[in-house]
Amino acid sequence: MFLVATLALGSASTAVRVRNLSTTGALVEARELPRVGSLVVLRRGPLEARGSVAWADAGRAGLSFDAPIIVSEWLPTKELARQSEVDRIAFGIKQARPGAALAAVSDPALMSLDAVIADVVRLRVELGRLGDVLAQDEAVVASYPGIQLFDSAVQRLAKIADALRAQS
Repeated sequence: MFLVATLALGSASTAVRVRNLSTTGALVEARELPRVGSLVVLRRGPLEARGSVAWADAGRAGLSFDAPIIVSEWLPTKELARQSEVDRIAFGIKQARPGAALAAVSDPALMSLDAVIADVVRLRVELGRLGDVLAQDEAVVASYPGIQLFDSAVQRLAKIADALRAQS
């Protein structure tokens, strides 16, 4: 698992990578983490979980939440039923020349609904890939804690694509 979140300790906060998440706690990674026993708040978009640092060692820490969370709310939206379509589109993007995907987008007013849906799905995949690449760079994560907005944008695009599909 790989999610970007923010870990707050009082008025200070730092970007963390969430490597494991359960209803009662999380495994997080970051260059600097609070000490064992510290009261913290883990945030991802509008979600937050209050708790404490149960253990910490070598850039990793285990968090124990004060109250259970709903794990699925913290995860990126998954379109399991349409995964093969997404995989096909992602493969096409990976094989294209740089900028080819952008060139394929035309004026939405002149496009069919199916073409608009395909473009939204393509954009979702491209933003997801970009967010994943940026989130793996510790310097970027530390400098721009808002990088988690990539995940939120990807989730919103998935919902938009679903809504458009329902109209077709």
